[in-house]
Amino acid sequence: MEVVDIVIPVRDQLHYTQSIVKQIKEMKGWNHVWILDNGSIDDTYEWLKGWCYHNPRFSRLPAEGATIYEMWDWGFYCARFADYVLFLNNDVVLHPSTIVALSAALKADDKNWIAYPDYNAKAPYGHHCNYKVTHGTYRHGGMCGYCFMLKRQKVEWTPLVDPQFGWWCGDDDIAFEVESRGGRQVRVVGLPIEHVNEGTARHHNLGAQKAEDMRRCLEKWKR
Repeated sequence: MEVVDIVIPVRDQLHYTQSIVKQIKEMKGWNHVWILDNGSIDDTYEWLKGWCYHNPRFSRLPAEGATIYEMWDWGFYCARFADYVLFLNNDVVLHPSTIVALSAALKADDKNWIAYPDYNAKAPYGHHCNYKVTHGTYRHGGMCGYCFMLKRQKVEWTPLVDPQFGWWCGDDDIAFEVESRGGRQVRVVGLPIEHVNEGTARHHNLGAQKAEDMRRCLEKWKR
């Protein structure tokens, strides 16, 4: 059976973090959760300290001052013994079959390097592994950066995301890199995902960084 680790960057908004870790605890098919705490100033530290003590398959890692993609990199390194790594925002609502379904989609074909839920899902998920090959990220009709699983043994480059990207387009960088190496990404048809808040922007004045990241992405990938 494939080993699945989970990486979750967080900053404040403890109620979202509480929700996602409690969702994961009830799910099947995962090994360890790495929570990267980007200098939370609410009660996140104290709550996670207690949660991780009582739930040893969860670990909190300090990541104050790190970019979102640096946290992805650190989590990816911590998950180096996993076969697959699931990257999550803390402000998502998952279907109970999310982990099993995404790992099944990656296992189904050696060319599948990324799997993600169906953000357009309308009907209840039927516990089957139908998937559709897509390209790019959400902006291109492809993967959602707030919930995607990587086939770890296929994606060994370091760093995971080009360090030129600070806040935006890092998911594009991963998607385009996978495609350039002959891998592909797949959407698990009908597997729902809800992105509740998109709260990162509330804590960072990153408008200029977003524009710069988009410029770099266009310069690097021509799209």
